[in-house]
Parts: sequence; structure tokens; C-alpha cells
Amino acid sequence: MRIGIDARNLLSRRTGIGRSVHQIGKQFCAQGHEVTFFWPEKPQKIPAGLEAAEHHFSHNRGPLSRIAWSQTQLTDQINANQPDVFWGPSHRLPARLGPSIPCVVTIHDMVWAKYPQTMRWSGLLADRFFAPHAMRRADTIIAVSQSTKHDIVERYPHHASKTHVIYPGVSDLQEDKYGTAEAVFPGPAGAFALFVGTLEPRKNLSGLLHAMAMLKNAGQLTGQLCIAGGQGWRHANLGAMIRDSKLQDHVTATGYVDDAVLDRLYRQARFLIMPSLYEGFGIPIIEANHYGIPVLTSNISSMPEAAGNAGLLVDPLDPDDIAKKWQSLWNDERLYSELAAKARPNAARFSWQESAARMETLFEQLIADTR
Repeated sequence: MRIGIDARNLLSRRTGIGRSVHQIGKQFCAQGHEVTFFWPEKPQKIPAGLEAAEHHFSHNRGPLSRIAWSQTQLTDQINANQPDVFWGPSHRLPARLGPSIPCVVTIHDMVWAKYPQTMRWSGLLADRFFAPHAMRRADTIIAVSQSTKHDIVERYPHHASKTHVIYPGVSDLQEDKYGTAEAVFPGPAGAFALFVGTLEPRKNLSGLLHAMAMLKNAGQLTGQLCIAGGQGWRHANLGAMIRDSKLQDHVTATGYVDDAVLDRLYRQARFLIMPSLYEGFGIPIIEANHYGIPVLTSNISSMPEAAGNAGLLVDPLDPDDIAKKWQSLWNDERLYSELAAKARPNAARFSWQESAARMETLFEQLIADTR
């Protein structure tokens, strides 16, 4: 099978979507498919496992330039390459693709429709324009969770028949001898809860800090928090938020960390905390479970779906609930042990091999239907 893939998400720091493109691409290459990646600009290095693929490079840096690339050069390159199927791995498909090329788009979330107030205006406008176009043009839509499929069909019921759920997988983060969590979090293993994710309003860090401040003011706060995530939107003042909450002695913010450090943090954390207002899936949930640690996460959108029976669920809008269950995972050893015992079996439900195999089946059926 000749598969074309939009590679733009591989250029940024490796977050959830970039990790998905990398891991699925590796599986396709390993299965012997003829994979072609289309890049808006040449990366410093081709990601491991993708070296055998064909790569087309353009010279477009920056978001506006990439938008122009995706509607001009990318279209021309794909039309010239004529893959059996083209995959847009994140909310985008190029304009003017020849009708003979079957197209698939992955929708990771519907934040722009469900929680637009939590997005940067540029990203909001781009998703509002390009995601509906991509779903219209796509012959098949992949949603990363049942929750995301529900959100798609709720807004676009005419897409129901062509929308399929394929979960992401869980990655083995490679430990690097130069990367150590001790240099990031100054405390012993098991002394901190871990937050992982880009810092932006829908992650609900303000609600989490409020809950911790309530516990501290009552003299009941147990444990510390390590926030590992790159700068997103409206959280440039995270340090001020921590100081205003008087939690400087309880919270460490690392900024973006690479996989080597993230591996160590997962190994040393007591649990992951993810009280988001909305997630399309929540890859850190299953990453944490892969390391055998439970998760404290929200009882809405896709998070219960990802956490299965290895998570303790909270109302993200209720600081009292977050505070109570934060304390439970520190102080209730029986509850903690029960959830920890279920963590690895829950993570085992998700694999990149299975994700890629299901995509291959969809691609093959799509190609057969269009011939």
C-alpha cells in the first residue's frame, strides 16, 4: 500500500499528536508499506524508524507559511505522487486534492467547538475553518475516542457513517543516561504527584492549584506537585499563580521535558493528576498506567474512557472534590494499591500496533471502495 502522510506535526516538540504520527508511521514502515511523508520544511533529523520512508521537503517556516504550503505545494506534491491513500493526522486535509485520491483525517478533539474560550484565537480560527473542511473532504474520519466521535456526530450528524474510533497507543519512553528527574524535581520517589501536558486553560491548573491551596490553608495538604509541560496559552504567569496560591514549597514547574526525563518522572511519581475540562483522549493517562501508577482525572469527556478502572475520577469544576480525592491517593493505601494494581492492565488495552493495524484495515477497505 502506498500511504501519504502530512508530516507537519513531527516538526514541533514531541507532544501527543506528534507522538501519534511518529508511532503510526513507524508501524506502517515496519509492515513494508511504501510510506511518503510530506514536510513543510526539512527537519533537523528524520525521526527514528522513519528513515526508510520517502520524504518530500518544502521550505515553509512558521504557521502562516505552513498554511499556504498546505493549500498549494502540498496539494501539488500529493497529486504528483498519487498515493493509494492520504492521511491527515491532525484536523487538516489539503485543498484541491484530486478526487481519485482517498483521504483520511484524524480528529483528536473538538475543543474549538466545545470549549472555544480555552483556545488561542489563532488556533481557534484555524480549527474552525480547516477542520470542517477536512471532515467534509475525508472519505473516512478517525476519532481517537468514543467521546470525540460523539462530539463530532453531535455537531455533524451527517458524518456519523464515515467516522470510526481508533484509540492511540502507549509509548515506551526511552531512558537517557543524561536525563534524570532528580535534576528536575528535588525530592524522593513517591513524594510528588505528576501533571503532564501543555500549559493551557482547559488543563485546569488553576482549579488544581485552588484545591491544593484550600488543603494547605486547612493544614491538611499532603504531598507535592510536579508540573511537566511546555508553555501554551495564558499560562505564562504560572509562577505568579503558584506564588499567589502560596504553594512555592509544594509545586515545581519544569517546563517542557524530553522523553528521557519524562520516563524518570513517571517512574518516581506517586500518581498522575489530570483534572482537565476537556480532552480528546489523554495520552498521559495511559502512559502513567504503563508505569504502574494510578491516575486522578476528570469524570467528563474522554478521560473516564482512557482511565478505565485504574483512575479515580473527580468533578474538575469542584475544587472540594479535587482536594478530597488528592488526599485519598496520598493517605488511603488500600485505595491506592487497588488502583495501582489495575494500572498496567488498563494501559495494555492500548497499543500502537493495534492502532496501525486498524488503520490499515480502514485504508484497505477505503481503497477497495473507491476503485
